[in-house]
Amino acid sequence: MDVLRLAEDATDEMLTKLALQGEGLAKINAPSAKPGFDTGFMRNAIYGLGPTGNHRSTAESQARGVADRDMASMPQLAPHEAAIHAAAEYTIWWELRFSFLHKALEELSKLAPGVIKDVGRSKFK
Repeated sequence: MDVLRLAEDATDEMLTKLALQGEGLAKINAPSAKPGFDTGFMRNAIYGLGPTGNHRSTAESQARGVADRDMASMPQLAPHEAAIHAAAEYTIWWELRFSFLHKALEELSKLAPGVIKDVGRSKFK
């Protein structure tokens, strides 16, 4: 039983770290402001969430510093799941044109083996 708990803890830590790294990649890849369009709120409203933590409150604070708009509700995840949430209601419009979230996930997939190894080393020594 202890081995299973240790493996679940490692998985939860790994998923959260990947979600938070993915958040950063998505923000970097998000389109810059275009004439007539403000993408600052959208960029700041992206956050990672996982079993061991999330950046929702930071994203809300930063997004509201750019524009007074509402963010979409935080998704409810099942145990041992993680996500990158783009909480501006209009994010899909920009994603369909620039694929910045998809690009972030592709980049994240290349970083995943390193995160898995690092967490594995720290948890399983």
